[in-house]
Amino acid sequence: MLIADFQTPCSTCNGIGFVAGFQSCGSLIPNLRKACPDCNGECHQLTELGAQLWALYEPKIREVAQEFVQKQPPVRKLP
Repeated sequence: MLIADFQTPCSTCNGIGFVAGFQSCGSLIPNLRKACPDCNGECHQLTELGAQLWALYEPKIREVAQEFVQKQPPVRKLP
């Protein structure tokens, strides 16, 4: 399997992560948002297979990350 099986480039921003502006009534109006509204700046969207795999693995990934954070020694403050 290839990464292309799990995600596709965003069709709104064409895979660049943001939309520079849009045309309205013949004038260019700047897009004040820093990220594409569809992909949220990630440049891609998950395919159906990618979404299913993410739903399967996400709980375990969160669990492992939480265990890792809990095992870290506390940060010592300098005097």
